[in-house]
Amino acid sequence: MGKNRTRRMGRAALLIMLLVLWSGSAAGEDGFQFLLPRAIRSYSENCFTLEVPEAGNYRITIHDETTVYRVLEGEIREAGKQDVLWDGAGFNEERLDQRRYTIDAAFSGSSGTLYSAQLSHTVGYTYQAVNFALPSSATLYLNRPKEWFIELKAVMDGTLTVEWIPEESGAEKLTAALAVKGGKVKQVFLSDLMKSRLPGTGFYSVHVFDPRNPEYGKSFRVRVTDEEKPDEPLFLTGEILPPADADESTIWNWMMKPSIVVDIGFHQHQKILKEPELRSESLGTVHGQTQGLKVLDLSVPGWARIGAWNHETGEYTEGWVPSNKLKVVHPETDYGLVFRKSEQSLTVYYQGKALDTLRVSTGKAEKKHADYETPAGAYLTGTHRGSFSSNGKKFDYVIQYDGGNMIHQIPYWWKNGLKDFSAGAEALGTKASHGCIRVQAEPSGLAGINAYWLWTHIPYGSRVIILEG
Repeated sequence: MGKNRTRRMGRAALLIMLLVLWSGSAAGEDGFQFLLPRAIRSYSENCFTLEVPEAGNYRITIHDETTVYRVLEGEIREAGKQDVLWDGAGFNEERLDQRRYTIDAAFSGSSGTLYSAQLSHTVGYTYQAVNFALPSSATLYLNRPKEWFIELKAVMDGTLTVEWIPEESGAEKLTAALAVKGGKVKQVFLSDLMKSRLPGTGFYSVHVFDPRNPEYGKSFRVRVTDEEKPDEPLFLTGEILPPADADESTIWNWMMKPSIVVDIGFHQHQKILKEPELRSESLGTVHGQTQGLKVLDLSVPGWARIGAWNHETGEYTEGWVPSNKLKVVHPETDYGLVFRKSEQSLTVYYQGKALDTLRVSTGKAEKKHADYETPAGAYLTGTHRGSFSSNGKKFDYVIQYDGGNMIHQIPYWWKNGLKDFSAGAEALGTKASHGCIRVQAEPSGLAGINAYWLWTHIPYGSRVIILEG
């Protein structure tokens, strides 16, 4: 989708002339004005107008009493009027609640004069937008159409269009309609989306959008093949975590290794047995589908000796599991996440390069709850969820990765109609959760990454590494 936004709003504006609130110099102070549109709509073009007496740099901040939701910055090269466009959304196109916000305009003139103004305005009706549309795999095997799916979320109820645009000339373009419930994460399998009309082989750009507001759709690339998806044999994995002092290239190569996982449900538990027999003592459990196992021995027929960090205490445990319950899976190759518990940090990788490092809070074991500790290990991301509540706290932007352990935004409370992130933000950098990994709500300084960004960019099957050191 193009980045040029179709203007829904006319240029009519609510003319509000504001005198300079503070100035380092009297020069030009009567020439500063800040104008707002009559209405502000989410996922639409909203035009602010600055009238300035000289060249300089502006900074417009949308916030409330507790949280900054968006910052718009830029340069104005000469005196006069400058339009600044805003999509009515927060950082990374996060939807804003429909209510009143404070809007600050600050302008630093080339002469050194500082100008500022403050207004408030309501962010009202929202237009349709697709928050994310992520494939379960970058490769679609036509012989297994019931295994491939799209995870997506739209802002409003409606019917989305899913376009399959082939990259090769002469190939057929396919279109499907998809009904969605606003605010709900939807998982749709290829066989349900396209019925019997499957795409041909080759590379496709898949666009998911609402025809009423196509600029705010999402796209991804997928390879469609009629090759047989191989069932790979089990193997001895060696170490599954990189050295603590590994460099960027080494970490990425480690993250791209295949994993051996238990082929049971995400939330089901597989016992690690003391001996290779079904009645043997259980040493702990691991979760299915997403928890990578260290395979140490395959010499006993029907059994595999494995090592993993168990669910009950988070401690590394070695024991036996039936080999017929194991399978080989490969991580998706765009993104990888590395958490360091000693630093309470998350480094986000994209195609082999570190994008930025964020602050997190992992689980903190308690006397009666050793399972609150976030286990180390090599995992894969599972499904996306919207949000959940616990003890009066709200947790948004949830990505499952290890049974009931999830990656999500720091908690907030509703206080006087506003989201209060203060307690969760203060705990960042320390262990504070009951096992999940809490990620900062504020965008990072380098790449603008926060929990919402992870939720809308990290697809199913991406590598997650959690290191003790």
